[in-house]
Amino acid sequence: MMEKMRNKKKKGFTLVELVVVIVIIGILAAIAIPRLSGFTGRANASKAEADARTIITAASTIYADNNVASTPTETQIEALTGNLDGTLGTVTIAANGGVSFTYTIGGRTATVVNSEITGITGS
Repeated sequence: MMEKMRNKKKKGFTLVELVVVIVIIGILAAIAIPRLSGFTGRANASKAEADARTIITAASTIYADNNVASTPTETQIEALTGNLDGTLGTVTIAANGGVSFTYTIGGRTATVVNSEITGITGS
């Protein structure tokens, strides 16, 4: 009878059990957070590359319409691409139709020279 009463009174977790669970959660978080931040960096790099390709297409369309070297404004580019989330540097269209500019989004910068993405830098 006494044994049953002792077992019924014991409810919940001890302090040691709670501390062990908190330590395990902390270790898992320490492992997971750096991995998740890597996904964000790769996503920003992919977004910078995709937006750069879209800007190249828009600038090429402007060149095809005018057939002259020019420096289209961001407004002209966005009229064809929609609103850009990043920061667009000066877009230059050469006489041969090659497009050059820089585009930054999420800490990543895509550099385009003569309609080719030459690099994506940043973190």
